[in-house]
Amino acid sequence: MATVVLAAAGSAVGSAIGGSVLGISAQILGGMVGASIGGGLDRDLFGSSRSVEGPRLTDLAVQASTYGVAVPLVYGTARVAGNVIWSTGLKELRNESASGGGKGGGGGGVTQVTYSYSASFAVALSGRAIDRVGRIWADGKLLRDAGGRLAVPGDLRVYRGNEAQLPDPLIEALEGIANVSAHRGLAYAVFEDLQLAEYANRIPNLTFEVVADAGGDVALSTLVADLGERAGLRAIDASALAGRVNGFVVARVSAVRQALEALALVHDFDMADVDGTLRFISRPGAVVASIPTDDLGVGGTDRYMERQRRQDVDLPAEVCVRYIDPARDYQLGAQRARRTAGSAATRRIIDVPAVLGSTAAKQAAERQLAKAWQKREEYRLNLLPRHIGLTPGDVVQVSEDGRLHNLRIERTLLGDGLRCDATAERASTYQSDAAADGGQFAGQSVAESGETTLVLMNLPSVATADQAAAMVYAAAAGAADGWRGAVLYQSVDGGVSYEQVAVLPAAAAIGRVNSVPASGQSATWDEANSINVRLLRDDMTLESRNELAVLNGANAALVGREII
Repeated sequence: MATVVLAAAGSAVGSAIGGSVLGISAQILGGMVGASIGGGLDRDLFGSSRSVEGPRLTDLAVQASTYGVAVPLVYGTARVAGNVIWSTGLKELRNESASGGGKGGGGGGVTQVTYSYSASFAVALSGRAIDRVGRIWADGKLLRDAGGRLAVPGDLRVYRGNEAQLPDPLIEALEGIANVSAHRGLAYAVFEDLQLAEYANRIPNLTFEVVADAGGDVALSTLVADLGERAGLRAIDASALAGRVNGFVVARVSAVRQALEALALVHDFDMADVDGTLRFISRPGAVVASIPTDDLGVGGTDRYMERQRRQDVDLPAEVCVRYIDPARDYQLGAQRARRTAGSAATRRIIDVPAVLGSTAAKQAAERQLAKAWQKREEYRLNLLPRHIGLTPGDVVQVSEDGRLHNLRIERTLLGDGLRCDATAERASTYQSDAAADGGQFAGQSVAESGETTLVLMNLPSVATADQAAAMVYAAAAGAADGWRGAVLYQSVDGGVSYEQVAVLPAAAAIGRVNSVPASGQSATWDEANSINVRLLRDDMTLESRNELAVLNGANAALVGREII
């Protein structure tokens, strides 16, 4: 059956093509009405530079283009915003769409000129090597799915930050080989000719799902040791830490202590400086010594153990843990633990740039609330010098009035004996069976682009402006829901290389006639015959136009090789 093109009889896409070859981009993701080869003019209009800084967790969600901005350190799997480190600015392509022709095909037609824009740019992702980039979001919408499919035309290259990576060839071509760094040790992504129609013709705010090891998570001990080494700490002992971290991001220039404290909140460990070594101690810890009553009361004090109890009003009634939720595309989540008894009324908010499930975050909030109330009991012990080997983080057992107390040493001071400041330690504080639900979340997907139906039409000029040159008209559409347009490329060297000549942003109405049309006169209205057409897509529609509009070029259609 004949192919029927039911849009305006076409749009010019070629001038004196001769033996050149027309190709379709590997990324066919849009619609097409037509454009004129040779009419494209690339122009750098302006660049995009903005810096938005917010609270700690939102540092992961806002893209910047700022000199000297911190590059995130990514551990495990997380979603981060990058920093634009290079850009061409916007590239403009001029597209012409011709229609009309007046009565009998003559007279003045209408040429519609539109412009499409693309950009090439590089985005820094992580200050340490990564394994791969998964999904990418642009202005919150999925740009790239887990399978690597892009939602709009463009090319993507990812540099993982190893010490052997080479400079990007596009950047080299535009900036000069001698002027381009390989950025070894920096993971970054390069977008080439990313089409920007979906993003208001500007570089969108991009966030990336980054995987910094092959397993998708990282050992807690490895993460802690790496942070310490990056801070210049030479003596670190993290061997006592167990467990794994799904994802963790250090997104700004800050003290390592702040990052470690955030980890300690959800993984329950302490840090202690012991003889010049930073030691990490898991909680709850086993009792390392039992202190008999005779070893207490050293230093002239009449009391063998001093105890102070903080007031309820100084303690939190609620702890809220804000975290990164992988079940919600790494968006911010919050889980709370509340205490109804007592007179406490304060609320403590803890920001943790860690990837946690909702239940893990809920249990972390429960444990933090319990630990805050556990520490309301503060102790001071004065011990014999033979206990000098005790260090911060150690748990000791002390008897008071026939009751045994487990105490965690917080600080030590050597004098006549060993003075220790301690807090209560209970194993039940670190146990929580709380469950949580992060709420419903509608995930996103990149629609299948599918194949493109392309129709090239060698027709007489349908617009007066086209009559001076031989023109080839084109129309394209796709049957899949994800089809959003086409990009046409021309080769003048037999297919060795291609040059983009047209971006076709909208689908033409294309279909097939189900029967051979009857013969008719070319210059009269045919009121008897009809054509039954099966359109390429169900959402394609046709509309009636009045006689005057038709005589002036409306509703022109190519059926086979004839314009009707």
